Amino acid sequence: MIHIKQRHKRSKTGNKPVVPKGRWWQFGRLVRAARKKEGLTQVQLASLLGSAKGSVSYWETGTVRPTDVMLGGMLRHLPTLCLEEVFEVLYPESHIAKKEREND
Repeated sequence: MIHIKQRHKRSKTGNKPVVPKGRWWQFGRLVRAARKKEGLTQVQLASLLGSAKGSVSYWETGTVRPTDVMLGGMLRHLPTLCLEEVFEVLYPESHIAKKEREND
């Protein structure tokens, strides 16, 4: 799978890109919270996953989506990252996600 860095609009107040708050941004927030609960820095997590240092930052901001292999590694190294939560964020209209909401 090829990582394609998405180009974002520039904000009118500065050079910071405006990141859309979509499902990958929400996923990134889950990853960041789980990483912090484990007491890991972005560099440490990247090292555990065998990834480039900046990759974790891209994933956490939703700029780039991780490969399935990296996602599996995150679930392995971040036990507080819940597969069901990840599935709910990435595929909110899936059959399983709807079924879980109905059971609550």
